[in-house]
Amino acid sequence: MIRGAILLAALAAAPALALPADGAATVALGEVTFLRKNYLEAATVDPPDLATAERMPSFELLLTPKRAGEGLVFLHEDGQLEVVRLKVVGGGRAPLGAEGAQRPFDLSKARALCPHVEERTVEGERFFHADVPGEACRAALLAALADGPYDADHLRLTFSPEALQSQLAAMQARLDAAHLRGLGISYTGATLTLTGKVDSETRRRALEAMWPVTLGRMLIDDETNREEW
Repeated sequence: MIRGAILLAALAAAPALALPADGAATVALGEVTFLRKNYLEAATVDPPDLATAERMPSFELLLTPKRAGEGLVFLHEDGQLEVVRLKVVGGGRAPLGAEGAQRPFDLSKARALCPHVEERTVEGERFFHADVPGEACRAALLAALADGPYDADHLRLTFSPEALQSQLAAMQARLDAAHLRGLGISYTGATLTLTGKVDSETRRRALEAMWPVTLGRMLIDDETNREEW
């Protein structure tokens, strides 16, 4: 389940917890790991040749690495989407991003384009705060935070209505590029509302397609008339 509160304001700026990923997992070749979930519906790995993901009867997810590299695990649970960055190490030289190879966290462009960017420490934990007034700032933050040191639970972003509409357009473009039809998307405050008649597989594919361009965790209100669960 998604943790944390989101304050909604239909006519004002909409605060939201945000991406990047919800967590990270590192697995060595020749080993397996379990991701423990409460009501896991389905999971996919991108790229699919990085690891296999098997849903267990206990709703746990068994991850078995197939090669060294990095990717994403999409977890569909209780109607929501959670994303884990997966790193597989071993089998020779460690890939970029393995232990000891940190990507630079460059906020210079975001600071130039966003009116408020701040890193705070609260009770020993680091949090990232920013105001997002429009597309230029949103794009800069999306690039900076994609591989940054913060997970979704430690980001606090405040979007203007214009920034949310710009994000919605980017999400719709991803759906169109993937030829995913029948799903309507809109924002109510900071909540992404899904409408239309789609099956479960199409809905899952749509969420995964939209995630890479979504700055702000997708808190989902599912109003679709799905053909199956």
